[in-house]
Amino acid sequence: MLRHTYATYLLWSLRKSKRFEGDPLLYVRDRLGHADLSITAIYLHLINSLEGTVVMAHEDEIDQLFRQPVSQAPEGQAE
Repeated sequence: MLRHTYATYLLWSLRKSKRFEGDPLLYVRDRLGHADLSITAIYLHLINSLEGTVVMAHEDEIDQLFRQPVSQAPEGQAE
């Protein structure tokens, strides 16, 4: 499980990095010792799925903010 977590986090952070100049998928493949890139690509699919879930959750939070009636605004805030 630790190996899986490490690979997922490493791939995610390299994809977000502006300083990393290589191919994140190839880098993670080499670090894990995978012979086939398709094995490493499983982590990429997981990251894309997680990012989609995070975006959807964020959109749900924003939708709920706009659905609240003005009378439920926290005390001290103008209505």
